[in-house]
Amino acid sequence: MPLPKLNTITYQLVLPSNNQKITYRPFTVEEEKILLTAQESDESRDILHAMRQIINNCVQEKIDVEQMPTFDLEYFFLNIRSKSTGDVIELILKHPNSTNAKGEHCEGKQTVAIQIDDIKVEKSENHKNKFQLDDKVGVQLKYPTFEMLSESQEGNSNEFEELINLIANSIDMIYDENETYDAGDSPKEELISFVKSMNQNQMKMVQEFFETMPVLRHTITYTCPMCECDETIEIKGFQNFFL
Repeated sequence: MPLPKLNTITYQLVLPSNNQKITYRPFTVEEEKILLTAQESDESRDILHAMRQIINNCVQEKIDVEQMPTFDLEYFFLNIRSKSTGDVIELILKHPNSTNAKGEHCEGKQTVAIQIDDIKVEKSENHKNKFQLDDKVGVQLKYPTFEMLSESQEGNSNEFEELINLIANSIDMIYDENETYDAGDSPKEELISFVKSMNQNQMKMVQEFFETMPVLRHTITYTCPMCECDETIEIKGFQNFFL
């Protein structure tokens, strides 16, 4: 006779990028092992892979995890973790560069408990994804995925080349007075050439998209137990919340 199966509790959340409702379940002991194994490797790429694998396992409907914006993926995993292992994250904080707010050297550390429900995706009111580059040509951008960020940083590229690649990867479409050009139908080399043809003002317009895009962020104020100096630290991104 087969053993009885445990009831599966499901929850819902709304993705910050498009307000899509997603149903998911908490991760199991087996999936927790996947995360712990990735954490032991101490490699961001391994933890990212584990996050995506766990989301794929826990989601109750069809979504393309590979194409999820970075902040959606982080927010989704954070909520799964909350329902699976508890709604509190403990972080060990210290002064940036071991220098407190008074400019004094201090190696003091403080363990701070954060309620996961207090961690939100922040959105800028001035954020937009379409930019009219001149009187004829405009561009529409899409949110970068972790794959796009990784691809932009591959090889021996410098910061300028990484930025060019990131913008090229993030182009959704280019349009003019007569036609719309889907970036998916264009070779990567053409998209890079298009980005390189922008002048400084046009480049600043496009960079604004990345500077104002939604981000998973939480601000913490604590008092150092060693120097008794107040410190305010901004935590953002999966590297800080999950490593």
